[in-house]
Amino acid sequence: MKIINILILVTLLYFVFAFKRGDKAKDKLRSITLISHFKDTYSNDSVGLETDSFKVIYFKDYTIYENPSIEYEFIKRGKVNDTLISELVPKDTSSNFYIIQNGSKQGLKFESKNLKECTTFSLDSFLVERAIDPGNLNLFDLELNRPIATKKNRNQITETFTPPKLDAEYSDTIYRYFDKNLKWVKFSYSKRLDAEKNSKLIRTHFVTLYSDDPSKPAVKIRNDIIYEIKETHLNYSDKLMQLIEQFEKKKEKKEI
Repeated sequence: MKIINILILVTLLYFVFAFKRGDKAKDKLRSITLISHFKDTYSNDSVGLETDSFKVIYFKDYTIYENPSIEYEFIKRGKVNDTLISELVPKDTSSNFYIIQNGSKQGLKFESKNLKECTTFSLDSFLVERAIDPGNLNLFDLELNRPIATKKNRNQITETFTPPKLDAEYSDTIYRYFDKNLKWVKFSYSKRLDAEKNSKLIRTHFVTLYSDDPSKPAVKIRNDIIYEIKETHLNYSDKLMQLIEQFEKKKEKKEI
């Protein structure tokens, strides 16, 4: 009987441990990075490139936006004809963390240089600042004609469109990329397209060809604009959990 009781106890402990481990996995931090690429390729093969990105982190019913903060300084580069030449260059890069509970319109902002202090912020204002508010996201919800090409690879779909070019600013080609592996991501460029594809729109690529010299219409500049979602692995979860604890304490004190 003792052996049977021990076996029962061991079995129960195993299931308790498995349950806790599964619960912990369910509540783990998950993160994505929203990236914007802007590139102009000129006829002389020179390239102008800009990239902007920030992270979105999920935990239970919390969303954390990690927004880079860059400090700049002027560096003296010399003189030209008695004129002092200076260049504005990055001096320091840090991050600000914006934490909000899902369904709320107001959250807390923490600056990485002093994580013990925080201020309130408006979610709507932040979304506008980062250009991911409903008005800006209409760009991804365009009604296009049927794709001229579709490529499927397991859980991924790529569609190519050539929409009517009503004027020079309209894109010549638009590519849409979907990935079912990222359906868990709460952020959406287009809820309509996600639902239609039963997937997640993870990347949109706009290609526009234009001429900046009316006398040389055949000489084109290629403009590429890419917006994409990438899953990100975090190596500073402890710091984020501390911020969530601070948020919960503020909430208990009704300071939010």
